[in-house]
Amino acid sequence: KNVILSKLDDEPPYRPTPVPKHAGAAEKTRLAQLMAYGEEPKPRASDPRRLENGRFAFLRRRLQGARKLGPHGTEEENPCTDEDRFTELIKEVKERRQFLDQMRVMGKEELYKSKVETEISQLVREMELIDMKRSAKIQGTIDYQN
Repeated sequence: KNVILSKLDDEPPYRPTPVPKHAGAAEKTRLAQLMAYGEEPKPRASDPRRLENGRFAFLRRRLQGARKLGPHGTEEENPCTDEDRFTELIKEVKERRQFLDQMRVMGKEELYKSKVETEISQLVREMELIDMKRSAKIQGTIDYQN
């Protein structure tokens, strides 16, 4: 009997390793799951579509040559006019500026700034080309009338 009591006195009590102070909510949730169910939680399969930024997905599809479909699932017959495209480009530039402002507020501007600025410069270049076409057309009309 004394031998058993002496062995119990010799062993220090079990102390689990402490959770580091810098452990986030995810680690605490993992440990709670481990304590509750006795096993490591299974990692969730992430949907790649949810991880992808919608704006960049649109541009990727556009670069790959995806065509805009009409209401009946066929390609649209008449492409948009220069005026429609010009106003569309203005809207796209505004959207990208708003996106950069949102990223600035969230502190992630540096991740997207160079790519978005490049996109904006490409859009502005396309706007300049449309403007040059318009100017040439107007100049041709003026020359024809004189």
